Amino acid sequence: MNLQQPQASRSPNLRGQFLDSISPVQRSIQHPASLSHSAGTDLFHSVNAQLDSRFGHNPMAHRIITQVVFSGARIIGRAVAESYRQAAASQKYAAATQKTGGGAFASSNITMEEACKILNVGPSRMGQIDMEHVTERFKRMFDLNEPSKGGSFYLQSKILRARERIEREVRGFQQMAEREAELKEGFKPKFTKE
Repeated sequence: MNLQQPQASRSPNLRGQFLDSISPVQRSIQHPASLSHSAGTDLFHSVNAQLDSRFGHNPMAHRIITQVVFSGARIIGRAVAESYRQAAASQKYAAATQKTGGGAFASSNITMEEACKILNVGPSRMGQIDMEHVTERFKRMFDLNEPSKGGSFYLQSKILRARERIEREVRGFQQMAEREAELKEGFKPKFTKE
């Protein structure tokens, strides 16, 4: 007399048990920190038991398979957590640079007074500064600090940033003066003939 159940009747029950034991594994992959040591050990033994009943008794193979699964889940969990931390940090950095208005090539927060001292030009009074004199001083000092002639790249960059800061200041005052003049005159659109 054969005491084993037929394969067809045993398969659905095993499949259900196997899927029940896999769902905690999937939960541990999604939230590896939520898996405590005792729950992890219990899960390890239940997966081993399911593999044992499904594929026969081979303890070394089962142990290797479960260790690979859990190690992979742990690695993926750590990678996801690290990528989330990096994304949050880069988002904070982007928000901070947007608030300060600084880009990669900003004038490094140099003040107008410091820019005038670097180029040795008189301080600007309401945007009134001789740009020809600034350009002349810039070219002379920039060429003197040429690295190929024994100069300093750092000083060259400081001189360049100083000129950019002065130009930005003058341009800002010019735009403000143009707006004020336009407001005094009123809006007069320019028509073009076609």
